[in-house]
Amino acid sequence: MTGGVVVLGATGSVGRQALDVLRARGERPRVLTAHRDAAGLAALCREFLPEACVIADEKYNELKLLLADTKSRQGIFREIFKTRYYMTFQDRIK
Repeated sequence: MTGGVVVLGATGSVGRQALDVLRARGERPRVLTAHRDAAGLAALCREFLPEACVIADEKYNELKLLLADTKSRQGIFREIFKTRYYMTFQDRIK
């Protein structure tokens, strides 16, 4: 990756100001980061479509779920709630 803007702390006050400048110039950041606000980062990712987004480890699954399509969400929920065994059982009895 060469060039482009990386906005660290995109959901904070300074990060939002930086994004306001990019928005006014019709530009988009290459990378967005946040520490805790997964929902805010997901919204910014949908708006700006960066090449990458980064969040603290403990919020990774939340961000992954917020940005996933419906089919992917099913798999994520199966992982979180450990229901894959029941899904396999259900498929066998159909």
